[in-house]
Amino acid sequence: MLTIEKPPLKTFRIDFKFIKPEKISFEMMAKVEALLKKDYPSIPSLDIIEYPYDIQIKAKLPIQIGPIRFLNEEKKEQVQLFSDGLIFIFTEYTHWADIKDQIIEIVLKSCKILNLDEIQQFRMEYIDEFLFPKKDFNLANHFKLYINKPENWNINFNDFHLGITIIDQENDKFIIRLRGIPNKEKENFLFRLESIYIKKRVFSIDKKQVLIDELNSTHDAIIDYFYNILSENLKTKLGVKKIG
Repeated sequence: MLTIEKPPLKTFRIDFKFIKPEKISFEMMAKVEALLKKDYPSIPSLDIIEYPYDIQIKAKLPIQIGPIRFLNEEKKEQVQLFSDGLIFIFTEYTHWADIKDQIIEIVLKSCKILNLDEIQQFRMEYIDEFLFPKKDFNLANHFKLYINKPENWNINFNDFHLGITIIDQENDKFIIRLRGIPNKEKENFLFRLESIYIKKRVFSIDKKQVLIDELNSTHDAIIDYFYNILSENLKTKLGVKKIG
Protein backbone atom coordinates (compact mmCIF):
# COMPACT_ATOMS: atom_id res chain seq x y z
CA MET A 1 0.00 0.00 0.00
CA LEU A 2 1.15 3.53 -0.79
CA THR A 3 0.72 6.61 1.35
CA ILE A 4 1.05 9.98 -0.40
CA GLU A 5 1.22 13.23 1.56
CA LYS A 6 0.56 15.36 -1.55
CA PRO A 7 -1.51 13.24 -3.93
CA PRO A 8 -1.23 14.36 -7.58
CA LEU A 9 -4.63 12.77 -8.31
CA LYS A 10 -6.77 14.42 -10.98
CA THR A 11 -9.32 11.61 -11.30
CA PHE A 12 -9.70 7.95 -10.41
CA ARG A 13 -12.28 6.14 -12.52
CA ILE A 14 -13.76 2.65 -12.76
CA ASP A 15 -16.11 1.58 -15.56
CA PHE A 16 -18.23 -1.56 -15.39
CA LYS A 17 -19.85 -2.77 -18.59
CA PHE A 18 -22.64 -5.32 -18.87
CA ILE A 19 -25.00 -6.54 -21.56
CA LYS A 20 -27.83 -4.08 -22.12
CA PRO A 21 -30.98 -5.53 -20.54
CA GLU A 22 -33.68 -6.50 -23.03
CA LYS A 23 -36.29 -4.63 -21.01
CA ILE A 24 -35.79 -1.84 -18.50
CA SER A 25 -38.86 -0.69 -16.63
CA PHE A 26 -39.33 2.62 -14.83
CA GLU A 27 -39.64 0.58 -11.64
CA MET A 28 -36.15 -0.91 -12.20
CA MET A 29 -34.61 2.51 -12.81
CA ALA A 30 -36.33 3.90 -9.71
CA LYS A 31 -34.84 1.12 -7.59
CA VAL A 32 -31.33 1.72 -8.98
CA GLU A 33 -31.74 5.46 -8.40
CA ALA A 34 -32.81 4.82 -4.79
CA LEU A 35 -29.75 2.64 -4.31
CA LEU A 36 -27.36 5.24 -5.69
CA LYS A 37 -28.86 8.16 -3.79
CA LYS A 38 -27.88 6.58 -0.45
CA ASP A 39 -24.23 7.52 -1.08
CA TYR A 40 -24.76 10.09 -3.84
CA PRO A 41 -27.68 12.22 -2.62
CA SER A 42 -27.16 15.26 -4.86
CA ILE A 43 -29.87 15.79 -7.44
CA PRO A 44 -29.03 13.73 -10.56
CA SER A 45 -28.72 15.39 -13.95
CA LEU A 46 -29.95 13.91 -17.20
CA ASP A 47 -28.83 14.63 -20.75
CA ILE A 48 -31.63 14.39 -23.29
CA ILE A 49 -31.10 14.54 -27.03
CA GLU A 50 -34.28 15.66 -28.73
CA TYR A 51 -35.67 14.15 -31.91
CA PRO A 52 -34.76 16.41 -34.87
CA TYR A 53 -37.67 18.34 -36.38
CA ASP A 54 -35.97 18.46 -39.76
CA ILE A 55 -37.51 15.57 -41.73
CA GLN A 56 -34.33 15.36 -43.81
CA ILE A 57 -32.45 14.06 -40.76
CA LYS A 58 -32.95 10.39 -39.97
CA ALA A 59 -32.90 9.13 -36.39
CA LYS A 60 -33.17 5.59 -35.04
CA LEU A 61 -35.01 6.61 -31.89
CA PRO A 62 -37.47 9.42 -31.21
CA ILE A 63 -35.57 10.33 -28.04
CA GLN A 64 -32.21 9.36 -26.59
CA ILE A 65 -31.41 9.53 -22.90
CA GLY A 66 -27.81 9.99 -21.85
CA PRO A 67 -26.24 8.96 -18.55
CA ILE A 68 -27.89 9.82 -15.27
CA ARG A 69 -25.24 11.39 -13.00
CA PHE A 70 -25.24 11.20 -9.21
CA LEU A 71 -22.89 13.25 -6.99
CA ASN A 72 -21.99 12.91 -3.34
CA GLU A 73 -22.54 15.89 -1.05
CA GLU A 74 -18.93 17.11 -1.39
CA LYS A 75 -19.17 16.70 -5.19
CA LYS A 76 -15.88 14.80 -5.19
CA GLU A 77 -17.45 11.48 -6.15
CA GLN A 78 -19.71 10.73 -9.08
CA VAL A 79 -21.64 7.78 -10.49
CA GLN A 80 -22.90 7.69 -14.06
CA LEU A 81 -25.69 5.23 -14.83
CA PHE A 82 -26.03 3.93 -18.38
CA SER A 83 -28.35 1.28 -19.80
CA ASP A 84 -25.35 -1.03 -20.15
CA GLY A 85 -22.94 0.08 -17.45
CA LEU A 86 -21.88 2.10 -14.43
CA ILE A 87 -19.01 4.55 -14.16
CA PHE A 88 -17.52 5.71 -10.84
CA ILE A 89 -15.37 8.87 -10.82
CA PHE A 90 -13.43 10.20 -7.82
CA THR A 91 -11.47 13.44 -7.68
CA GLU A 92 -10.36 12.77 -4.11
CA TYR A 93 -10.24 9.76 -1.80
CA THR A 94 -7.97 8.31 0.88
CA HIS A 95 -7.30 4.69 0.00
CA TRP A 96 -8.63 2.07 -2.41
CA ALA A 97 -9.70 -0.03 0.58
CA ASP A 98 -12.00 2.81 1.70
CA ILE A 99 -14.07 2.86 -1.50
CA LYS A 100 -13.96 -0.60 -3.08
CA ASP A 101 -16.65 -2.19 -0.87
CA GLN A 102 -19.09 0.59 -1.67
CA ILE A 103 -18.36 0.31 -5.41
CA ILE A 104 -18.76 -3.48 -5.49
CA GLU A 105 -21.98 -3.38 -3.48
CA ILE A 106 -23.56 -0.81 -5.83
CA VAL A 107 -22.52 -2.71 -8.97
CA LEU A 108 -23.78 -6.10 -7.79
CA LYS A 109 -27.07 -4.75 -6.41
CA SER A 110 -27.67 -2.74 -9.58
CA CYS A 111 -27.14 -5.84 -11.71
CA LYS A 112 -29.65 -7.81 -9.65
CA ILE A 113 -32.23 -5.05 -9.98
CA LEU A 114 -31.73 -5.07 -13.76
CA ASN A 115 -31.95 -8.89 -13.86
CA LEU A 116 -28.35 -9.26 -15.04
CA ASP A 117 -26.22 -12.30 -14.25
CA GLU A 118 -22.84 -11.08 -15.48
CA ILE A 119 -20.45 -8.17 -15.80
CA GLN A 120 -18.71 -8.22 -19.18
CA GLN A 121 -15.62 -6.19 -18.30
CA PHE A 122 -14.21 -3.42 -16.14
CA ARG A 123 -11.77 -0.60 -16.80
CA MET A 124 -9.69 1.12 -14.12
CA GLU A 125 -7.99 4.46 -14.75
CA TYR A 126 -5.82 6.86 -12.77
CA ILE A 127 -5.03 10.35 -14.04
CA ASP A 128 -2.38 12.22 -12.08
CA GLU A 129 -1.10 15.73 -12.79
CA PHE A 130 2.25 17.34 -11.96
CA LEU A 131 3.71 20.83 -12.27
CA PHE A 132 7.46 21.10 -12.96
CA PRO A 133 9.58 24.26 -13.32
CA LYS A 134 10.72 24.84 -16.91
CA LYS A 135 14.10 26.12 -15.81
CA ASP A 136 16.75 23.39 -16.21
CA PHE A 137 14.00 20.84 -16.82
CA ASN A 138 15.14 17.23 -17.17
CA LEU A 139 12.52 14.49 -17.57
CA ALA A 140 14.75 11.99 -15.75
CA ASN A 141 14.68 14.18 -12.61
CA HIS A 142 10.99 13.40 -12.23
CA PHE A 143 10.35 10.05 -13.90
CA LYS A 144 12.45 6.98 -14.50
CA LEU A 145 12.23 7.59 -18.23
CA TYR A 146 14.97 8.76 -20.51
CA ILE A 147 14.95 10.29 -23.98
CA ASN A 148 17.98 9.61 -26.13
CA LYS A 149 18.00 12.69 -28.35
CA PRO A 150 20.59 14.67 -30.32
CA GLU A 151 22.04 17.56 -28.35
CA ASN A 152 20.66 20.16 -30.77
CA TRP A 153 17.07 18.95 -30.31
CA ASN A 154 14.96 21.30 -28.21
CA ILE A 155 11.87 19.41 -27.10
CA ASN A 156 8.77 21.40 -26.24
CA PHE A 157 7.27 19.57 -23.27
CA ASN A 158 4.04 21.54 -23.65
CA ASP A 159 3.27 19.11 -26.46
CA PHE A 160 4.71 15.76 -25.43
CA HIS A 161 3.30 12.24 -25.47
CA LEU A 162 4.97 8.99 -24.49
CA GLY A 163 2.81 5.84 -24.52
CA ILE A 164 3.86 2.50 -23.06
CA THR A 165 1.90 -0.73 -23.44
CA ILE A 166 2.64 -2.90 -20.41
CA ILE A 167 0.20 -5.74 -21.21
CA ASP A 168 -1.61 -6.41 -24.48
CA GLN A 169 -3.48 -9.69 -24.36
CA GLU A 170 -6.90 -10.89 -25.45
CA ASN A 171 -8.48 -10.26 -22.06
CA ASP A 172 -6.07 -7.78 -20.47
CA LYS A 173 -4.69 -4.46 -21.64
CA PHE A 174 -2.57 -2.13 -19.52
CA ILE A 175 -1.35 1.19 -20.90
CA ILE A 176 0.61 4.04 -19.34
CA ARG A 177 0.75 7.43 -21.03
CA LEU A 178 2.86 10.39 -19.98
CA ARG A 179 1.77 13.67 -21.53
CA GLY A 180 3.02 17.20 -21.47
CA ILE A 181 -0.04 19.40 -22.00
CA PRO A 182 -0.52 23.15 -22.60
CA ASN A 183 -0.31 25.19 -19.44
CA LYS A 184 -1.23 28.82 -18.80
CA GLU A 185 1.63 29.15 -16.32
CA LYS A 186 4.65 30.14 -18.40
CA GLU A 187 7.14 29.17 -15.70
CA ASN A 188 5.97 25.56 -15.35
CA PHE A 189 5.33 22.47 -17.43
CA LEU A 190 2.09 20.58 -16.79
CA PHE A 191 2.42 16.80 -17.03
CA ARG A 192 -0.32 14.19 -16.92
CA LEU A 193 0.27 10.53 -16.11
CA GLU A 194 -2.51 8.22 -17.30
CA SER A 195 -2.65 4.59 -16.12
CA ILE A 196 -5.38 2.52 -17.79
CA TYR A 197 -6.09 -1.17 -17.19
CA ILE A 198 -8.90 -2.98 -19.04
CA LYS A 199 -10.07 -6.49 -18.11
CA LYS A 200 -12.37 -8.05 -20.71
CA ARG A 201 -13.56 -10.97 -18.66
CA VAL A 202 -17.01 -12.21 -17.71
CA PHE A 203 -17.71 -11.96 -13.99
CA SER A 204 -20.71 -13.71 -12.48
CA ILE A 205 -22.47 -11.52 -9.95
CA ASP A 206 -22.90 -14.63 -7.79
CA LYS A 207 -19.11 -14.93 -7.46
CA LYS A 208 -18.38 -11.73 -5.60
CA GLN A 209 -14.93 -12.76 -4.34
CA VAL A 210 -13.68 -13.42 -7.88
CA LEU A 211 -14.57 -9.85 -8.85
CA ILE A 212 -13.00 -8.47 -5.68
CA ASP A 213 -9.76 -10.40 -6.30
CA GLU A 214 -9.55 -9.16 -9.91
CA LEU A 215 -10.19 -5.55 -8.89
CA ASN A 216 -7.56 -5.77 -6.15
CA SER A 217 -4.92 -7.32 -8.42
CA THR A 218 -5.61 -4.72 -11.12
CA HIS A 219 -5.33 -1.88 -8.63
CA ASP A 220 -2.11 -3.35 -7.19
CA ALA A 221 -0.58 -3.54 -10.68
CA ILE A 222 -1.38 0.12 -11.43
CA ILE A 223 -0.05 1.30 -8.06
CA ASP A 224 3.13 -0.74 -8.46
CA TYR A 225 3.90 0.81 -11.85
CA PHE A 226 3.01 4.28 -10.56
CA TYR A 227 5.48 3.86 -7.71
CA ASN A 228 8.24 2.56 -9.96
CA ILE A 229 7.87 5.18 -12.69
CA LEU A 230 8.45 8.07 -10.26
CA SER A 231 12.00 9.23 -9.65
CA GLU A 232 13.29 9.19 -6.07
CA ASN A 233 13.31 12.99 -6.20
CA LEU A 234 9.61 13.13 -7.11
CA LYS A 235 8.70 10.53 -4.49
CA THR A 236 10.32 12.73 -1.85
CA LYS A 237 8.50 15.86 -3.07
CA LEU A 238 5.12 14.10 -3.00
CA GLY A 239 5.79 12.26 0.24
CA VAL A 240 5.29 8.84 -1.38
CA LYS A 241 5.94 5.88 0.91
CA LYS A 242 5.40 2.20 0.32
CA ILE A 243 4.05 0.28 3.30
CA GLY A 244 4.09 -3.51 3.41
